[in-house]
Amino acid sequence: MTLSSLINTIKTTAVSIKFLRDRVPKDVDVIVYQALKGKHRSAVFKGKRAVIVLIPKKGTKMGHFIVLLPKAGHIEYFSSLGGSPFDELEKLHESTEIFKSLLGKNYIYNRVKLQSGAYRVVDCAAFVLARVFLSKLKQREFVGLFQRKLSLQNADDIASALVLLHFVNV
Repeated sequence: MTLSSLINTIKTTAVSIKFLRDRVPKDVDVIVYQALKGKHRSAVFKGKRAVIVLIPKKGTKMGHFIVLLPKAGHIEYFSSLGGSPFDELEKLHESTEIFKSLLGKNYIYNRVKLQSGAYRVVDCAAFVLARVFLSKLKQREFVGLFQRKLSLQNADDIASALVLLHFVNV
């Protein structure tokens, strides 16, 4: 077993709503996009630090995970693809009405494409998990973590990288 093989295992593991539910804190919901229909934001975010949403791609078993974070005065829409909620919904052939109602006009979204390579649901799942555990960071601070090269110099650095999300104050 090597670090590369561990990373490859992560990149090839199927990710489902249940998989994510089993890995997030109790104050995080993981739901499918249609489950938000007709719900007011106060009900969606009551007692929640975050809501991870699977937006399915119409006509396929694929989809895209995003995370919604209630912040003081606005909602943060985070997607590793760096698109607006409405552009991404159009690409996935889903109706924009649910997010128009839920997000309203006072929301922010990540405009930086972080996810690279061929689109895979496991990649966006990894980003939403990281965003949830680092939800106390401002969006620009979180995105900034990925805009610098990182060099792991020794075994201590590798071990720290492997467990870093367990050290976050959740």
